[in-house]
Amino acid sequence: MKKTKIFLALSIGLFALPLFSSASFDYTPMEPIPGFATSGDFQSYISAVYKFGIWTVGIAAMLMIMIGGYMYMMSAGNNASMQKAKGVITDAIVGLILALTSYLILYEINPNLVNINLGSIGGGSGSVSTGNKTCNNNNCGQVASACQANSIGIEPAVLQSLFIAGEGCNKAASGTGPCGYSQVNATNRKAICGMTGTAAQTCAEIQGNLQEDVDCGAKVVQDQRRSSKCQGGIINTASCYATGPGANFACGNPNDTNYCNRVANYYSTCSK
Repeated sequence: MKKTKIFLALSIGLFALPLFSSASFDYTPMEPIPGFATSGDFQSYISAVYKFGIWTVGIAAMLMIMIGGYMYMMSAGNNASMQKAKGVITDAIVGLILALTSYLILYEINPNLVNINLGSIGGGSGSVSTGNKTCNNNNCGQVASACQANSIGIEPAVLQSLFIAGEGCNKAASGTGPCGYSQVNATNRKAICGMTGTAAQTCAEIQGNLQEDVDCGAKVVQDQRRSSKCQGGIINTASCYATGPGANFACGNPNDTNYCNRVANYYSTCSK
């Protein structure tokens, strides 16, 4: 019974954690969560804690089931030992069910609760962070102004971090692929931004119209956030923008870590 209460307390804690994360204040973590990248903000840190907790419960339950099974096999017909082994297995299964049930309940109430996306809980689909920030970095001022004026509703600080820090404020084309300050590729220029023509024609279009260029990048961010992988802190946004939601996160790839670090570091200099 005592073990069941412990599992229940842990499950309730996992249930409440996403709700607690809705508190809006700045927090600088002292240590990272093993296996999960964070951008240094409270939101992404709590998200990592929550996901780490779910994985921990699952691994612990599997381990306890294995231990219980071993105890059962070694009981040699001893009824007391068999009952003890069954108790270990039962407690592990109950704890696992409670943890998964808490996740399912949260998901049914609002999928954004398990994504821990503060900007989307009760907000529009274009909101991508904890609040509007102002970036005092004067680099690439023309792009910063266009980000402020974007008509999609994406937070300007997020767009500035992606286009100025991540993409390097460079509108040059990369072959027939990405181009413009947003560096949106030819496929997304057509599918998401609604541009028509060849890759070269759509590239020339956004290179010649700064606001259309920035708005196209904002539309890509908005579209990518339909995927739960792209929701949450600035790191997830940067990862998806670099690789797309269907690919492996760029921030987990040593070759692309610098991109995510540049974006996150720039975003951290912006203040409310």
